[in-house]
Amino acid sequence: MTRRARRTCAGRTVAGGVATPQRNSLERLHSPSSMRAGALLLVSWMAACVAPRERQVLHQDTRDVTDPDAGYRSAFYGKNGIALGVRGLGTRMGGDFDGDTTLVGPDTIFLSDVDDALGYELALGYRNEGTGWELAYARTYHEGDFAGFPGDVDYRAFTFRGLHYWRANSEWQPFGLVGFVLPLADIEDGSSLGPETGTAQLRGGFGLELGGGLACWLTPRLVLDLRTTFVYQEFSRAEGVADDEDEIDDGVSAPSLGLGLGLTWVLGGSR
Repeated sequence: MTRRARRTCAGRTVAGGVATPQRNSLERLHSPSSMRAGALLLVSWMAACVAPRERQVLHQDTRDVTDPDAGYRSAFYGKNGIALGVRGLGTRMGGDFDGDTTLVGPDTIFLSDVDDALGYELALGYRNEGTGWELAYARTYHEGDFAGFPGDVDYRAFTFRGLHYWRANSEWQPFGLVGFVLPLADIEDGSSLGPETGTAQLRGGFGLELGGGLACWLTPRLVLDLRTTFVYQEFSRAEGVADDEDEIDDGVSAPSLGLGLGLTWVLGGSR
C-alpha cells in the first residue's frame, strides 16, 4: 500500500502535494456586495443616533411648562408697626346671669337674665410679620330683668391678647388669638336694701379669651377681619346700695360668646 504525501500552502492543504493559493481578504472587502452592506450599516447607525435627539427636541418644544412657585410672595403681606383698630361686637352672656341667682350680704343683689347685646371694641396694637398684640377696650349693653323687674347690665372689659396669622404672605389670612380679660359689670337697679334700690357693681373679674377668624388685607396698611371668641370669666367682689364691697363666695361666672367685625389700620413701621 502506498501513501500519498499531503502538503500545505498558504494555510491550505491540498491532496497530491499541489497547493492552491488562498484569495486575499481585501478582494472580498472591496467587492460591490460588501461595500453596499457596509454603507447600509453606516446609514442605520447614523439614523439610530439622530432619532432620539429629534424626539427630545420635539418633546421640549411642545411641553406646557408651569412654575409651581409662580406668584409666590415670601414676605409678610401687611405692613409692620403700631396699629389702631375698631370693631362692632355681638355678645351672648350666660352663666349666673340667668334671672334666678341672688347675692345676699348687707344688701341683696339680683343677677338678671340678660339678652344678647351689640357693642364695640377699640384696640391699640402692633403687627410684626404674622404675629400681633392688642390692648383692647370693649363695651356692650345687655337688656335684662329679674322676676319681671328691669335690670339692664352695662358690661366693659379690658383685654390683652396675642394673635398669630397663617398664610401671612397672602391677602387672606386665617388667624388664632388668646387673651386675658379684666371685666367690669354694673346692674341697673340690681341692688336693694329695704325700700332703697340702686346699681349693683361686680368687680374683681378675671377671664381667659380664646378665638379665631379670617383677615382680609384691603391694602398693605388696612385689614378687615371677622372673628369669633369665647370668654370664660368670673367676678370675685360685689357692691350694692349699702356701699359695702364684699367678696363673693365661689364667684359669679359669666361665660360669653362673641362675634366681631372690624378694621385695623397699621400706622407704619420698618416696611
